[in-house]
Amino acid sequence: MESIRAGILRLTSDAHLREQLRSAGRVRAARYSWQRAGAQMLEIVREAAGRT
Repeated sequence: MESIRAGILRLTSDAHLREQLRSAGRVRAARYSWQRAGAQMLEIVREAAGRT
């Protein structure tokens, strides 16, 4: 729990770190696709159904 507390305190006091993490989060979110996630889930379900 102490490490979580320390991380939160660091985020509240380090504007540069907040901006870095915000930017990295946006880049990562832009790579996400509901279309791809749905296709991957469908493939998993099909594989599971074929193995039963």
